[in-house]
Amino acid sequence: MCLIKWFKKMRKRRRDRIYEGSYEDGGVIENNNPQAKKCVESCDLISFYLRYSTLAFLEEDSNLKSGVYCLGACLEKDGSAVTCTVDCSEGIDVGSVRKERRSIEFLSRVDEILKKYDVASRNGYFRNVQGLPDFYGVKVDASYSSGESIYCFDNQESFLPIELLRELCTLFDVKNITPEGYGA
Repeated sequence: MCLIKWFKKMRKRRRDRIYEGSYEDGGVIENNNPQAKKCVESCDLISFYLRYSTLAFLEEDSNLKSGVYCLGACLEKDGSAVTCTVDCSEGIDVGSVRKERRSIEFLSRVDEILKKYDVASRNGYFRNVQGLPDFYGVKVDASYSSGESIYCFDNQESFLPIELLRELCTLFDVKNITPEGYGA
């Protein structure tokens, strides 16, 4: 898995080069990398990380408890299983991180959800608003065995549909989903 470390290192260098700039309180840094591929051909997802905020949503509208959801999945070094992590700032076990092993097919299901909601179309998008008190947006970082990747970030706006988060919460067994019809 040395190749994966190399890809991550190169991607970090590229991000640092693209998104560098002065940081002023209240300032906005926004970039949309035109060279970032807006379509992923590969189906072999090897790592996935999502940070998604529902702090600005009403629970009645989203059917999710208000908070910041961090979901991750990474193929283990020997390629035999996937390590999943779940961390939610509100609702279930505030501040605790749950880790578990899943089958390799788990990453295929995550990839299907990413493609269903066309997350790759936002690849290369970066927006950072300085001076916000909390994280109110979305961060997606996905890597494929082909070297393709998806990276998008906005710390102010949740630009991906809430349905994507609901499906991922179901897949990751997050118990923060409220019953259908809640508040009706």
